[in-house]
Amino acid sequence: MQDAILIQSWFTPDYRQMIDLTRDRHAFYAKKHDMDYLPNDLTASGITTGQKCYQDIKTIKSALDKGYEFVINMDIDAIIWDLNRDLREACIDIRGVRFDAMRVKHVNIGITYIRNCEITRRFIKAWEAQAIGRQGSQFGSQNGFNIVTAQMGIPPLDPTWNYCYSQHKGIVKPAVRGYHDFIGFDYKMKAMRDDLDALENGVMLQQHRNLEGLYEWRRN
Repeated sequence: MQDAILIQSWFTPDYRQMIDLTRDRHAFYAKKHDMDYLPNDLTASGITTGQKCYQDIKTIKSALDKGYEFVINMDIDAIIWDLNRDLREACIDIRGVRFDAMRVKHVNIGITYIRNCEITRRFIKAWEAQAIGRQGSQFGSQNGFNIVTAQMGIPPLDPTWNYCYSQHKGIVKPAVRGYHDFIGFDYKMKAMRDDLDALENGVMLQQHRNLEGLYEWRRN
């Protein structure tokens, strides 16, 4: 057992191809940085999005109870971009990256960075209490996270730790790129696949807006 673990959970069978897209890269990253890696398949559980997000709290608690010092809980619509950056750097207590360009400004829990400490333990207890009655909402656990973040005065992380195209600007080489702002499975998969193509095969891509104002990729 290492001192850190990277966890990626999914609950929809169709999304297996998304975890398959990044599994080898993330497994390589974890081995390189002496982390354990857990692709956490919840497809047999029959849960909803809101229940999955609540389940994430229990998954994080379980990892801390097992003795991990650092826990990175990452949705599967994300790519570790910089293979040399140690994600432990972002594990200060329990934090996420703020999204300000969306209609509802919030700290996003698509990637949560956790360190096993007293502040984290108190946060998780309060977070679970806020989230348990919000499982019917897709954003219930995230709303609970934001409530506790505000109550405890915990600042957000630098955007490099969950860099999303529509939310953040000016970072050429983030630690992690998130795709939580891409709506629709096919659209999200295409963006992730093209980015991996660029990262791993040196394909040059240029980001543009299409006629609907959405992001798309074109080869130069």
